[in-house]
Amino acid sequence: MRKTLIYTTFYVKNVSYESLIWEWLISLRTLGKYSGELLIFDYGMSEELIDKLLNFKLGPPKIIKLPQTDNHVISNRRNIDVIPHLEQYTDYLIAHFDADIWFQRDISPLWQDCSTTEGVVVGKEVGRSCRFRGPEEEEQEYTEKQNLLGGFIFGGFIAGKQKPYLAKLKHMKTLFEGSWKPTIEWGSDQTMITHIIDPLVDNLEGIIYGLSTYFCELGETIKCKCGDENYQHQGKEGIGVHVLAFASVGNEKEDLYTEYRFKHRYPELWKKHQ
Repeated sequence: MRKTLIYTTFYVKNVSYESLIWEWLISLRTLGKYSGELLIFDYGMSEELIDKLLNFKLGPPKIIKLPQTDNHVISNRRNIDVIPHLEQYTDYLIAHFDADIWFQRDISPLWQDCSTTEGVVVGKEVGRSCRFRGPEEEEQEYTEKQNLLGGFIFGGFIAGKQKPYLAKLKHMKTLFEGSWKPTIEWGSDQTMITHIIDPLVDNLEGIIYGLSTYFCELGETIKCKCGDENYQHQGKEGIGVHVLAFASVGNEKEDLYTEYRFKHRYPELWKKHQ
């Protein structure tokens, strides 16, 4: 039997943010049909929220508090801070999802992808570019990598067998604490995962596990519209939906993404389990 772990890292940026962790959790346990182990790494949650999460009736997550850090670099720090904790999950299949991703159908295909991939499973955002945030001497190589990929690698999802998964995080740790350290800013993680990905061993076709809103076709369900006719999941129902919370939730832009939210599309599940 496969041993699986899904985790996220969470910081309550504003009051509206709390709804995100519930959409992530409820959808995983219901539509996502996931009954395995869950971890939330806590970068700043209230005791009241933690208590409610630990009493979630469909299967509570384990919560681990991490050292407080500036909000704008959490997306970088999380890839370093979680390493010693994930080292305890020997022989597990591990997946990280941003907390502003929710799930509209069974996620079990992910574990097959992990099992058959030598490296890690990630999602390539075709036709988009990510501004370089690294040392100047590596920018040309990065530009060539983006041109080769025809896009960049989404930083909010990564999955794989424990050993290659940790190898990727440790590679990032080495860079963040070395040549990249002086250049670190928000978004550096996305630049870095694009920079270090290896198309020969990594599975780059996992965008269906975290479709950002601009790759979503709205209908009765949300389908994949990736701008790449050859993408193997084109036109299929997305598994994970990424609602771009960092720039929208808790401000005037939030209403623009209502139709992409779990709580809007599945209000009965939301009311029943939140």
